[in-house]
Amino acid sequence: MLNATEKKTEKLYSVHCPECGKLIDNKFFPLDSLLEQYSIDGKKKDKVKKMVSFLGIGALYGKPILPEVEPFVQKDGSWNFQSPFSFAGKILPEFTCSDNEIRKEKLTPVDLNIASMIAQFCLVTGFRDIYPMLELRKEMDDAIESGEELSAQQVEQWNRYCDSIVRIPGVTVDALLTTDMRNKLISGIMSDILAFARKEALQQDKRHFAAQQVLVGWRYKMENNRRMPFALVARGDLVGSFDIQTCCCDKCRRPLHWEMGAYLQKVVGILGTQAVGKTTYLMALTDVIRGVKFEKMTITHDSTDPQWRRVETEGSGVLWRYQNGFPPQKTAVGVGQAPALTFKVQKDKESEPIMLTMADIPGEAFYNSSAAQFPQDMIVAIKSLLLASDCLILMVNSDQLREMSFANDGTESNTNKLVKDASKILTAFKDYLPKHPIATAVVLTAADKLGDLRQLLELAYDVRKLPPLVYSDKEEKYVYNTEAMDAATGAVGAYMNRSFDQFVHNLANGFVPAGSPLAAFAVSSGTQWAADDFSPRPDTNTEKAEADRYDREAAGRYEKMRQGRFGVEAPLLWLLACDGLLNKGRTDEYFDRYDAKSRKRILNVLSREES
Repeated sequence: MLNATEKKTEKLYSVHCPECGKLIDNKFFPLDSLLEQYSIDGKKKDKVKKMVSFLGIGALYGKPILPEVEPFVQKDGSWNFQSPFSFAGKILPEFTCSDNEIRKEKLTPVDLNIASMIAQFCLVTGFRDIYPMLELRKEMDDAIESGEELSAQQVEQWNRYCDSIVRIPGVTVDALLTTDMRNKLISGIMSDILAFARKEALQQDKRHFAAQQVLVGWRYKMENNRRMPFALVARGDLVGSFDIQTCCCDKCRRPLHWEMGAYLQKVVGILGTQAVGKTTYLMALTDVIRGVKFEKMTITHDSTDPQWRRVETEGSGVLWRYQNGFPPQKTAVGVGQAPALTFKVQKDKESEPIMLTMADIPGEAFYNSSAAQFPQDMIVAIKSLLLASDCLILMVNSDQLREMSFANDGTESNTNKLVKDASKILTAFKDYLPKHPIATAVVLTAADKLGDLRQLLELAYDVRKLPPLVYSDKEEKYVYNTEAMDAATGAVGAYMNRSFDQFVHNLANGFVPAGSPLAAFAVSSGTQWAADDFSPRPDTNTEKAEADRYDREAAGRYEKMRQGRFGVEAPLLWLLACDGLLNKGRTDEYFDRYDAKSRKRILNVLSREES
């Protein structure tokens, strides 16, 4: 057991939040669930819950949980709206997860009063204007109460405060609300804070909100020789024994998997414009690789990961829909978030895993952003995630490329503004790419619509049957099928160059930084077999026969999707091979597995002969 003065010596890996794309400096544990344990009457409890959610009150791992503050009212009875006096408190004690019995005398006492919560908000977010904002709110409340009209200066200043507070990480104000509705919401929250502060300031013990002290400490797990925060321990007469296990990004306050920071992170940006099939591809990819073991290498996901829980439950379950033969819904672009899923990749049992974050980056953030009807916070978050990318999957489809080719024919009325020409799209993305070389997989989606791939791509060996992984007898494990896949990607790139204005050539010479590995892939997610209509599964308790029939039909749709897709995992495996996480193999190690006719076709491809 560690005492309060000991500091952790293990250096955590820097990771980027899968939601906002910003670098995570620390783990944040929100106190919402703890504060809900207090016995507060109905209306007041609702106000307190809204206030706590609005301010994003919580504890930072390795930092003082709450500052000590002066009251809001000075000795002469006047209000003190300046920043409260605060100083660094004690570092909270730490305990392993196996320490089930944690004695109260080993924990640190804290007061959860209104003043300390506001001070915590200021310290964590850096938003120092909340005190003048409270003072202005009081002036406006007093003016309204006395029947006076608000001055234009007061209204302008209040609007300016509201515009700034809506962009603070952790503040839960929907930026899509109208200005009047948003300002009214913020005004109500500020007035409630003032009301609580007034009542608290009149009480001698200054603990109006929390009727008692709470004793707190940290639980941690050892992961990869690093002490990782797992839960905030709270003990008290009212709360009993309480562990807060929700771990959040310290910037956007959205949930994170607790292992983030224990392992090196690689961000794969899945990049493309609207309606190109990014979400569909990501769902197909996760369906193919999650939990699949390639002998010693494994790619797995954790069902407790909050990003996975969201994608499996929100919007009728995006992943569930895909696995039951229904097309995924269009990505819901939320405020300040970029949809992402994280996998753990391990080369073999002896090697350290990495956290592979697959980020679905909506193209809406990159075209005409000044006029786009999306919150600026969301655009900033997505650009941050792209800048943090270690490699890219650039998604295009044949319809887009075709429109690019004929953008100058004078008919713009039926041409999507996103795909008028290739140069505008590439220019829009380029400014937000890392400046160093970055491996880029160009993925031609919906390749099943191209007809006979063998003829169109001039592949002697059908790309739909080409295995990206083969078993190496020499290494006694699966390896990346290097030579054959190089031939296939070369053929796809040549097809795209020939058919779509030297598209891949232009990427290599003007889009990605010089020296970036680049390969082209043709894939199909199998959604040609997906049903357009969607209806929820019937309740088995009341309609068992109907539910059974529904399950049989869903299984049939999914099986058709599974059979219809091809090449889905190849781009990711290529990126892993480029990064050294997957060994590369030679063609001659598996060549004897095929019949003479197939061997001849493969040799033709590898020697770049015409089939």
